[in-house]
Amino acid sequence: MALDDAAGFTAARHAQPLTADDTGLVAMPEQWQTVGHLYRGIEAGLANLCARYGEDAVFIGPVRAQAVTDIFEWPELIAVTGLASAGRAIETIVEQGKGARGDWIRSHFGTFVGILEDLLVQQAADPAFNPARPVEPAFVRLPPDVESGTLIEDSATTKVAELVNACTRSCSRCSAGTTSTTVRRAG
Repeated sequence: MALDDAAGFTAARHAQPLTADDTGLVAMPEQWQTVGHLYRGIEAGLANLCARYGEDAVFIGPVRAQAVTDIFEWPELIAVTGLASAGRAIETIVEQGKGARGDWIRSHFGTFVGILEDLLVQQAADPAFNPARPVEPAFVRLPPDVESGTLIEDSATTKVAELVNACTRSCSRCSAGTTSTTVRRAG
């Protein structure tokens, strides 16, 4: 579906690279239609960079720094050390997450479609059915923009909330900058 960017991103469509020649070293805004389209673009971009500069110039850094199954015990992890392994990693992301290639029913997207179908069946049988219940946010510390709220008082729960917040921030470092605000509100 077509969705507009958030207000802060409208200026990005007018951005131009600052390089004098067409080296392709500065990113340009892209019009991705789907997440699968984005990953196919990443795949093509890596192939283009490797063709232009060589794999050794694109895939740098120590191999031991790669997140691998031996460390994280996640069998799908692929150490990305070159174009072929990057392609396999992207394929795994696309297949498992979006189902754009392969069995989409078993992908994350397919799972969410199944949940939606189940919800629609339940709501057709009982129009008053609501799978959610009212909740109240609880905080470890009140965010600066929140005047009052429920604070978590149990020390073990506070530690778990802090750990989840730290993990979420770490995993979201490359997001659009709204994550830390969201995490503080959620924690």
